Amino acid sequence: MKLARLALLSLCLGAMSIANALAQEVSTEKRAEIERLLEITGALAVGQQMSSFFVARLAQAIRKDNPNAPQHVIDAIPQEVNAVIAESLPLFKELVIPLYDKYLTLDELRGLNSFYSTPLGKKTISVMPALVQESMAMGAQWGQAMEPRIAQRLRARFKKDNIKL
Repeated sequence: MKLARLALLSLCLGAMSIANALAQEVSTEKRAEIERLLEITGALAVGQQMSSFFVARLAQAIRKDNPNAPQHVIDAIPQEVNAVIAESLPLFKELVIPLYDKYLTLDELRGLNSFYSTPLGKKTISVMPALVQESMAMGAQWGQAMEPRIAQRLRARFKKDNIKL
């Protein structure tokens, strides 16, 4: 167990060193625009989404492995998960800043920050998670609906090669 903790600590320290090195290459002005964009869009709120996922999975696992666990054990899970995520958010932020730097110019960041500060931009931020989630669900249904047609065409095409699907 101590070895696992030491390995995890080493991994975290290594990630922090890499993140700090990459983030230091970003100009002060561009870094400020990236941080503003992360704040405006709520990009760092992904931690809260992850928290809900972890809490549900941990509670389920604890109940399964410990059917007689007292309620205070289950009640403690969100507090501990949220604490770890809150402690880790600065590292996550340092990891994503170089990504924004890589893909967006300073002028593009300024433009995005201007857009997301408008009523339309704010609405876009508020509806985008649901829009993406529903689009992904529809995409999955669409893909499943095509599976029989794709299989039929592939069977017909590969019939002469005696390939079966």
